[in-house]
Amino acid sequence: MAAGAVVVAMARPAPCMRAVSYNVENFFDTNDDPLTDDDEFTPNGARKWTASRYNDKAVHIAKTIMAIGEGKAPFLVALCEVENDHVLRKLACNSPLRTAGYCYVHYDSPDPRGIDVALLYQDSIFHLEQSESVAVQYSSGGRGRDILYAAGRLPGGELLHVFVCHLPSRINGDKAADKRCQALRVLNNRVSRLLDWNPNALIIVMGDFNDNPTDVSMKTCLQATSPETQTKSSRLYNLAMLYTGRVKSEKHQGEWAMLDQIIVSGSLLQADSPVKVGRFKVFDQPFLLENDSQWSGQCPYRTYKGMKYIDGYSDHLPVYVDFSW
Repeated sequence: MAAGAVVVAMARPAPCMRAVSYNVENFFDTNDDPLTDDDEFTPNGARKWTASRYNDKAVHIAKTIMAIGEGKAPFLVALCEVENDHVLRKLACNSPLRTAGYCYVHYDSPDPRGIDVALLYQDSIFHLEQSESVAVQYSSGGRGRDILYAAGRLPGGELLHVFVCHLPSRINGDKAADKRCQALRVLNNRVSRLLDWNPNALIIVMGDFNDNPTDVSMKTCLQATSPETQTKSSRLYNLAMLYTGRVKSEKHQGEWAMLDQIIVSGSLLQADSPVKVGRFKVFDQPFLLENDSQWSGQCPYRTYKGMKYIDGYSDHLPVYVDFSW
């Protein structure tokens, strides 16, 4: 088994061929990690992050994932903003997801706050063969959050390559935008190597990109285009580009943005492919939304509003696609 991968359950639930990407917003345990800046998410920290709040957060995430699968566990769930192995084990073993049979892949990343990406997967559908943490080194010095890579066999024997990303926040303006581009070039290089090895490779990229699908970083640095035109197996296509709904995955100052996306290689869109993906969707069920008192309409029902705990779910909505084979 690959380093960084953990098998936590052996249940074999009915399959749900759905792949999900979900920024769960600050899923921390209550312990103070002396190596990271996580002090505010401790019982004595600024947010008074208690065991009760931590447990409620795990239940909220589990409830959301099962609701996306309509009562069944999606076979792949890419997670952003998880602190460590402990919170993933809690989610997989000590939450309503404990019957889902999830294994997970996670690596500690050099994020100052200690937040990482991870992949939950059902071994009966996605049999893990290898995984690694892909380092992102900035030209100005320092490292960004690592990109997670995992490859697994599907029931028909096909090898599916999965990348999970969480790119730098939009808060820091142009400086962060340049770092997002650099991270996407690292990702594009890894994808290109796979496609050079096999032009028909099955690849899915998920995560919080902190840019919209039509932004320069996504179209130029990653070279992910719209699938509305004729697709080629050896190119990347951003499924979020075809989404036309008003509610997107994140809302800031009254404006919805599609920061969470799912991108695939063209081989997953070919009519004769043994494995295919369907339309990109945002999971915008009412329990994940609240009235936006400041900007009108609705917004994601998050865990904190400012520093006030409101017991919500996340500041992002999950996105997903369905697989068929």
